Amino acid sequence: MNVFKTLRRRYVIWQYKKHKRNIIEGISITEFTAIIDQYHDQGWEVFSYTPLQLDGNTAWSGKLRKGSIILLCNWSVISQGSIIGPARVMKGVGAELNMPIQIHPHFN
Repeated sequence: MNVFKTLRRRYVIWQYKKHKRNIIEGISITEFTAIIDQYHDQGWEVFSYTPLQLDGNTAWSGKLRKGSIILLCNWSVISQGSIIGPARVMKGVGAELNMPIQIHPHFN
């Protein structure tokens, strides 16, 4: 493995540990749009420059915000959907959505 690739991975893992973040990855577009709509209906604010659509978009990124909690939401054709947030919040999100949470992103 390339030295720079190894260092980058270790840096990303260190950043997730340092900031106590967790991630949910591999969310399909239909599940992802349903999750965004569900959280919006629960009172979360959605911030994005482009609307989330099932067709026509190759990538989307936005933020869900409620109070001081911010969840970063990303979706692309290549990597599918992901939600990143504080570990204490993501445990509840993972349980509510019945999806596994990870302590750092999966590397290809």
